[in-house]
Amino acid sequence: MSITLSMIVKNSVSRIGPNIFKKVLFSSLQVPYDTIILVDDGNDNTKLIVRDFASEHNKEILILRSPYEKPTRALARQMAINAFLENTVSEWLFFLDDDAILRPGWWEVSKELMKDPAVGEIWGINWDLDNRRKEYVELLGDSYKEYLIRAFQIRGGTHDTLYRRDAIRDVIIPHWLHVYEDAWLHHYVNCKGWKSAINEIGIIHLNSPISSGFMSDAQKTIIKYRLLLKYGIDTDEKVKIRIKNSQAVRLRYSISWYGIIYGTVRHMIYLLYGSIKQFLYALSKSKGLIDCNNILHE
Repeated sequence: MSITLSMIVKNSVSRIGPNIFKKVLFSSLQVPYDTIILVDDGNDNTKLIVRDFASEHNKEILILRSPYEKPTRALARQMAINAFLENTVSEWLFFLDDDAILRPGWWEVSKELMKDPAVGEIWGINWDLDNRRKEYVELLGDSYKEYLIRAFQIRGGTHDTLYRRDAIRDVIIPHWLHVYEDAWLHHYVNCKGWKSAINEIGIIHLNSPISSGFMSDAQKTIIKYRLLLKYGIDTDEKVKIRIKNSQAVRLRYSISWYGIIYGTVRHMIYLLYGSIKQFLYALSKSKGLIDCNNILHE
């Protein structure tokens, strides 16, 4: 089982700190990969740390930079895939986020899942270090694990994901996907007839699940529209609403620092988005929601 590790980064060391970033790298050593493909569009010393890590552990390394004035995650992800296909003979490409620490036993589970010839994608559950999402989901009466799995099935994820070479051989990710390029990859693989397998050991995800701000939400909403209208891909991470304690939910989130102003604005945006989405669903439903023909021939 030959494997190539790939990371797409931008000022990772500056953002999460060198010690945490090194823990991410060291956690990957349970996976027997030979080569690292690093796409680094930042300007700090992240690539130097990865280069030293590769040298110390006898890994080949290929360091790339997006040749674009305004690079996106889609362009960086596509560059990594192209480099994998053109410069390696590995059977599997292993994407790892810069804030994802593999939990012990991740590889033991993954190598068993890789034996199934029908599996083209293996994803490890992204367990949050931050407990806020877990608390929120459980307050609604839902299962945290099942929620995370449903979210992946809807919108994919490349936190710690293995892709079989044949499953991504011809993929072309739309360049405008600054977010949700992982959703595109997930649905592309499924549209080609490959199964997705889930590694429940997963990772500890260091990023907070709470949104970073109004502009981030606005950008994501625009991309949501385009994906849904053109390809039938719905990226909403749905929570099964089975509220057991609605007063606790209201109290917990109304007293948060963002709850009064920012939370209200977000709620209005999502109400508008929900209304528009129903219209988009009506348009895309005739195509069976997921338009595999359009996805496979992008």
